Amino acid sequence: MAKDNRPLRLDDIARPELGEGEANPFSESKDPPSGNEAKFAEGETYRVGDYEATVGHRGGFLLLIGLAAFCSSLGLLGMAYFYVDDRELLLLMQPFVALLFGLPSWLLGRSDLRAMQLGAMEQGGQVKTRIAMICGMIATASVAILFLWFVLAMFASQLGLKI
Repeated sequence: MAKDNRPLRLDDIARPELGEGEANPFSESKDPPSGNEAKFAEGETYRVGDYEATVGHRGGFLLLIGLAAFCSSLGLLGMAYFYVDDRELLLLMQPFVALLFGLPSWLLGRSDLRAMQLGAMEQGGQVKTRIAMICGMIATASVAILFLWFVLAMFASQLGLKI
């Protein structure tokens, strides 16, 4: 606030007067770049081994949910084949279980593998992460196959065919 309790205006601010040849203190410096800046100014590219990985891998967790998706989705389909009395309930449960575990293991596995390629994540769990991603893909694909089978069964029933 100014002396008379009014808001400060730009005219109230005293600006330093620059003399002849005196540099503006707020302008960018014209000094040569330092050692690290010089390397990057010359066009040195990024290498994966130059930096430390800061994030640990989640391979074990992803493998757990990927195998849960794989076993539960294919297990429910197998049980629906053998247990005719409970077939409808088992076929209704399968998409929920498969998508609940399958999609996260697929999508998280894919993003973790990308991070491992870029060097932002430890590469120790690459095999576990890849297996989890594949299990999640199979579980998600089983839902798509079940849906296609359901559509085919609907069309067959309209034509009077028994599947």
